[in-house]
Amino acid sequence: MKQFEKNAVSHGLSVRQMMENAGNGIADYIIKYSGGEINNKVIIGLVGPGNNGGDVLVALKHLVEKGFKTVAFCYSRENVNDEQSKSYIESGGTALPAEKTVFKKLIEGTDNNKIFVLDGLLGTGFHLPIKDDLKGFLNFVKAKIVDKDFEVLAIDCPSGVDCTTGETDDAALKADTTMCMAAVKEGMLKFPGFERSGTFKLIEIGLDTTTPGWDKELTNLISKEQIEKYLPIRSKNSHKGTFGKVFCVGSSINYCGAILLSAKASYRSGSGLVTLGVTEPVYNVIASQLPEATWVLLPGDMGDISEDAVDILLNEFAKTDAVLLGPGLGINNKTERFILKLISSFQHRAVKKIGFIAQESKIDSIMQVNQPPFIIDADALKCLAKIPEWWKFLSSNVVITPHPGEMSILTGIPINEIQNDRMEISQRFAKEWNKTIVLKGALTVIADPKKGTSILPIATSSLAHAGTGDVLAGMITSYVGQGMAGYEASILSCYLHAEAGIQAALEFGSEAAVMASDIINQLGKIQTDLAQKK
Repeated sequence: MKQFEKNAVSHGLSVRQMMENAGNGIADYIIKYSGGEINNKVIIGLVGPGNNGGDVLVALKHLVEKGFKTVAFCYSRENVNDEQSKSYIESGGTALPAEKTVFKKLIEGTDNNKIFVLDGLLGTGFHLPIKDDLKGFLNFVKAKIVDKDFEVLAIDCPSGVDCTTGETDDAALKADTTMCMAAVKEGMLKFPGFERSGTFKLIEIGLDTTTPGWDKELTNLISKEQIEKYLPIRSKNSHKGTFGKVFCVGSSINYCGAILLSAKASYRSGSGLVTLGVTEPVYNVIASQLPEATWVLLPGDMGDISEDAVDILLNEFAKTDAVLLGPGLGINNKTERFILKLISSFQHRAVKKIGFIAQESKIDSIMQVNQPPFIIDADALKCLAKIPEWWKFLSSNVVITPHPGEMSILTGIPINEIQNDRMEISQRFAKEWNKTIVLKGALTVIADPKKGTSILPIATSSLAHAGTGDVLAGMITSYVGQGMAGYEASILSCYLHAEAGIQAALEFGSEAAVMASDIINQLGKIQTDLAQKK
């Protein structure tokens, strides 16, 4: 942001004007949020020495002029010589020192008032630790407002959260909304900072007026408005082929339900026809639970898919719009050989011998076919990791959906390092492998080698249950089968998946009670609500 602002200044946008734009945006949000009602509302500004403290003072000035009751508590800011402070005071505002006794007196006189707290004490340049006197004041503020009708609006980031790393002091206020100047800062999209940030609201500060396209290289923050544009339009004049034929391959006798969850999620996401490729023992267990599906029985051994299934699948793939590979597949020598033979089938050169397993596998006269779009998930990813330079066997129209453990297996990077820098690692390997990567988990990251990176600003433990990843993979496959590119299909699916998890938790009264099938059952309502906005 410092560089963006510096560039804007060099093109004629002053720091003062950016601050004025920011303050206006904050004030407009509060006025709109409160419906313009000024009675029984108190706007408290926590004002620090930096630019975000200045943003708060500008906002308070505009609110005073609209008739709102405001008070600024200033920390390490010389009001006498400060331009924003003087302007605020001259407009009729009240500026007080950030002291406990002064704050206590004000709060005790607002028993029946709605309190808005604008937190602008510490900004983007803050790094831990917090000074003791400020930490004491923040803890005092939290204790005094806890029993009040209050809402905290953080400016750029809650004070006490590092905007770069997400590291957080216990004294940091928990924001209901973080009002981000021009862009959401990276630390707000990392834990534990995310847990203190609430929802995000972007405030324009005027960068577009002098440097159009300044943000084109930034990570995209997935929003409801974006998803409304992505959701496919369903024509009345259609048939099952209109909405895609998808093929789901996976499951073993120990994990029969995984591919069933994926297939159901594909149907609930709008697929016209879903076919499952499974072994006979798996078919016998799950077929009656999905009468809408068609089935291809694959050769297997003790319920595991064997490499003899490849030729059958290649014939089926020629009639398919998208293929899901992996849910419940299982990890053993049989499934590893199956994945090796299948992936090798799409090479224009014969693969004669690869010694990644104890018994070397020889592949002779494999039929060459065009590769359909693949979504590769779960155990298939672990099998891929055993194939040297596996990504060279697959075209760019592939989406891989690892959780952090699977990403660790694929990259050799420890899980904690992946979790500490999810965006950078996803971006790096998307480019290296030339594949779309969906790095699952809280704050899911979707990275594409050409289209950039998106992050889902949603985290819910509703999704921390077995089978939810299988649901997501089935959804992505469905939208790819309906004609969407893998990156956009992944963005859409991740958002719907998370929202369905939230809605399921509301229905059952607890995030702990949500099962993967409950998420599938919420997809219809979530899609309908979005479609009505189109």
